[in-house]
Amino acid sequence: IEKSMNYTAHQRFMPNGPIALLPIWNEDSDGDEEETKLYANIVWSTTPSEAEKFQNMSNEEFVTALNNELQKGPTNNPPLIPPSIASSLPTPLA
Repeated sequence: IEKSMNYTAHQRFMPNGPIALLPIWNEDSDGDEEETKLYANIVWSTTPSEAEKFQNMSNEEFVTALNNELQKGPTNNPPLIPPSIASSLPTPLA
């Protein structure tokens, strides 16, 4: 995740269900702030039809959709997930 997230959870309540980005701390870090990778868990509750749509997206399309949803709401957030992460996402579960 982007360092600008600053270890802060982000959540949006969408019409089809909530979406949350929950930061986790990297305990393998050597203490170098510049080199520390930040990770987050994604919790996205939605309808079965929308979930199927997400599962059929490429990783790049999913990251774009995720950032678009996280940016909706009363505050304008910058993209929290860098597009470069798409190549490291796991394959969706069926």
